Amino acid sequence: MTKLLVGQAVAEAEACVRVSSHRFVRVDAWNALRPYEREYLRCYAAASSAYRSVLVSRSAARLLDMWTIPDGKEVIELAQSHGTPPSTKDWPDGLLYRHMRIPDSDVYLVRRTDCIGADRKIQVTSPERTAIDIARFHGVRQGAVAMDYILHHGTLQEKRKRWETIQAKIARLKGKRGIANARQALELASPWSESPYETLLRVILHEHGIEVEMQLWIGPDFRVDLIWGTLVIEIDGLDKFENKAHDAVLSQLRRETWIREQGYEVIRFFTLEIRRDPEECVRRIRDAKARADKRGAPKTPATRQRPPRFR
Repeated sequence: MTKLLVGQAVAEAEACVRVSSHRFVRVDAWNALRPYEREYLRCYAAASSAYRSVLVSRSAARLLDMWTIPDGKEVIELAQSHGTPPSTKDWPDGLLYRHMRIPDSDVYLVRRTDCIGADRKIQVTSPERTAIDIARFHGVRQGAVAMDYILHHGTLQEKRKRWETIQAKIARLKGKRGIANARQALELASPWSESPYETLLRVILHEHGIEVEMQLWIGPDFRVDLIWGTLVIEIDGLDKFENKAHDAVLSQLRRETWIREQGYEVIRFFTLEIRRDPEECVRRIRDAKARADKRGAPKTPATRQRPPRFR
């Protein structure tokens, strides 16, 4: 994707969108990008021009391909690896320098090739430090999403080790602004999440006194996103239905019918609903739980381990 970036000479000859002081993208290419792809390019372009800076927080998460939840007001976040940030009057629009020292142990190098074929070494914070800083600066919900990304890969033993690494880094940053958010986000972190919106909705429900389980099996064929008693909560992104709407809807309908036949109530949300109106989502979930409670015990219990398939 970084090869879409072009320099000043191309921008003077063709219609381009400026993504940093010295980097541009042709208008047609820019219009074809999704929002998260545009943010990725903005972060890369800014960091490739700021040689002494480190991408931090959500901007680091972009280049590390970590989970993030857009909020419509994203800025590029940088910190100086050495020295002090430039004067505020010299900051370009949409860029924020964090006054924080990043030790070498928390810095990663991400290698990318840009429009002129140059091998760029972009400094970003490590995944663990990135998740902590996201919680510090953007709140518990965003922090838990980032931490769940770190914990959702590998074996349980590997996940436990990563959890302990985050915990140790939080202890090292005791007294720093917003560190209490990071502690709370880690307490809420789960090794079972499969998507950022599963984590986001789970944390929102926790804030309302509702505790759900994640990724449980109902029979050998279906694993559900979230479950509260006999209420199954599923989350869909709109991209799930792109280019395969008929097959996706049919498969979803068969799955949902079978789960209902086992004695469960099912409610579904699109990711946009969760982001735009979480309070309404909670209200609908409470109403659905009331309906679920009338169903009685399910025929097929939900389990952590996948049940064997009998022939």
